[in-house]
Amino acid sequence: MPRVRLKDIAEKTNMSIYTVSSALSGRGQISQAKREEVRRVAAEMGYQPNIAGRLLHVRENRDMGLLLLGSSDELRRNVGFADFNLRFMQLCKEAGIRHRTEWFSPQEHPKDLPGLLTEGLVGGVIIAGEPYGAVRQHLAGPNILPYVRLDGNDGHCVCFDWENALAQAVSRLARLGHSRIALLNGFETYQIYQDARRGYLHGLAAAGLPAEKELYWAPGTEVTLTERVRHGMAYLFDRNNELPTAVLASGGLLAKSVVSWLQQNNLQVPGNVSVVAFGSANWEAQNFIPTLSAVEYDYELAASECVKLLGKLMGNDSRDAPARISIALDKYLIFRESTAPPPQSIGTVRRTPR
Repeated sequence: MPRVRLKDIAEKTNMSIYTVSSALSGRGQISQAKREEVRRVAAEMGYQPNIAGRLLHVRENRDMGLLLLGSSDELRRNVGFADFNLRFMQLCKEAGIRHRTEWFSPQEHPKDLPGLLTEGLVGGVIIAGEPYGAVRQHLAGPNILPYVRLDGNDGHCVCFDWENALAQAVSRLARLGHSRIALLNGFETYQIYQDARRGYLHGLAAAGLPAEKELYWAPGTEVTLTERVRHGMAYLFDRNNELPTAVLASGGLLAKSVVSWLQQNNLQVPGNVSVVAFGSANWEAQNFIPTLSAVEYDYELAASECVKLLGKLMGNDSRDAPARISIALDKYLIFRESTAPPPQSIGTVRRTPR
């Protein structure tokens, strides 16, 4: 007979997995009526708590987990996650720690929770990606499982200062002579894109440049990379004069598509328009023609810091750890072949829209 899972009880009671988990563990702010109903249904279904989960109470489980959150499309686009995962596995092997990696899409399954958070498989978990739905609710509630977020903005996290990085990129472009600097951003539900926009605006203000609406574009909903490039670039360049002389693009793959779009529309990189990626891995920026200028993220360093911090939280002295620990990583802004001083008059360049 298959083992009854929290998900099965949640479906039977028409409640979220978070509510079911809280009711069975005695944690969380839920009504006594719901708590009793969940426990009654669990008993009727023959639910048996995962014995491995009990080890968490006495900190005997040293296994570490890596939880990758996001759609399959997001994971494919974020090539740095591969570097992060490889370094994570290497560090665990060197330390003699067993490890597990799980991919979960909270957007596609907003009412569900991944096994790494509920089934007692590991003693601590690193979370990469944006929590959503039941995952966000679970992490905000009382949770005995230590976790570290990559690029989070609360709790225990290892993060990259996107706001300051974008401000510095704008400043460097302005010093080269660029006065019309555009930002092709990502979906602003995610914290990193909110930070990117703030940094972009701060950089413009510091350089004495106006924040023009026509130089900024972000999708209103989650869309594919191709749609972001086609719609965003058409918006930024849909005018006969005063075109942008530089474009900041979120991610190496997006920046490469931006270069292709510009070339297809008779605009040379960097002869007519300079391109700078932010959030790419260094090898991704270097292995392209032209080589990409980029604000680079050191995913291997991020993995090392995450494992180190999670190890401390899983240790015997974890009760003394502060409620918030934020470790900021260094940023690397490198200008390569895709960036140059602006042309004398980009507005006279003729292009053929596709």
